[in-house]
Amino acid sequence: MVERRTASAGDVKSSSKIVIKSGSSWRLVINSALKQINDSPFEELSRSAMDSHCHLDFILQKLPVVKRDKIETWQDFKKAIFKDKEDIQIGALITNFCDPRIWHIQSDVQPTLMEQLQYSSEVFYTIGCHPHWSDLFQESSFLQMQRLIEMDRLGKCVAIGECGLDFSHKNSIDVSTQKKVFKQQINLALSLKKPLVLHIRDAQAEAIEVLNELKVPSDYPVHRHCFTENWTSCSTWLKRFPNSAIGFTNLVTSGEQYLDNVLRKLTLDNIVLETDAPYFFPKGMYQKTAIPEQLKTTREKGMSHPWEVINVAAYIAAIKNLPLKSVLDANASFLMIIQLHKIPGSNRFPL
Repeated sequence: MVERRTASAGDVKSSSKIVIKSGSSWRLVINSALKQINDSPFEELSRSAMDSHCHLDFILQKLPVVKRDKIETWQDFKKAIFKDKEDIQIGALITNFCDPRIWHIQSDVQPTLMEQLQYSSEVFYTIGCHPHWSDLFQESSFLQMQRLIEMDRLGKCVAIGECGLDFSHKNSIDVSTQKKVFKQQINLALSLKKPLVLHIRDAQAEAIEVLNELKVPSDYPVHRHCFTENWTSCSTWLKRFPNSAIGFTNLVTSGEQYLDNVLRKLTLDNIVLETDAPYFFPKGMYQKTAIPEQLKTTREKGMSHPWEVINVAAYIAAIKNLPLKSVLDANASFLMIIQLHKIPGSNRFPL
């Protein structure tokens, strides 16, 4: 079980300067987002949806044991989430294996879930060590990471991470340990020419310092996972890594003006959509008649799921006054996803 992570890998940076939008203004944005969702068939939206960051292993742990024990394939996974429906599609998703306690098992085999997902055209994954568990990352863990990547014969492991630094009150691991483990993973990514998925919380300046020390090129493919800071922070980051993909979860639906401002100023070329499932629910989007059933099936179980990336896209579309389809298409574009994560194939995801 994942106990230490009492909140998500993307916990919001607390600040007394956050300004919340007025209720009426926020509701207008939510209503616009909901209208765009309901104006399109769910099947059409799901085929266009791509979740760039979720945790299927953590979702698996939250499922009832009776369902968990029946999961042997990705189709079984979908049946467990969607009440025995297995024909629901998603454009693609990237699940992050970031807890060494889950992937650091026998050295000569892959974790069961990782092996199962090898054969799904919709699913890709990353391997790394989250800063919340950096004290568990031993030399043997590093060697096992390398072995697992070598076992990936189908090109499913598309990045290293999520890794990084977390100096928030949610993380008690000492700074020196976090930096040591972060550096190990950066060096591995550089040696393998694999992108980095970064978790950075209350530690942007220190993270940039580490990346500079290791001479990470400015054009290196970086996914800045679950961004929750202001435009000053975002622009500072993009000056150093201008090609970064800035990831946004359903936290954007909370109506915080400073985050809406970031969304308005960024172009779609720098935005990627993510859920960080099973964490984070879209605020204001669970009315009984206002949204497809598939986008609210698991809330009573205390977890979100990858299809709720559609909610993220709809909110961003409403904020930027764009069609929902254009946000989904940009997210799944060759430039931002396939090139970033070097997913094999042409300029589109398998459907």
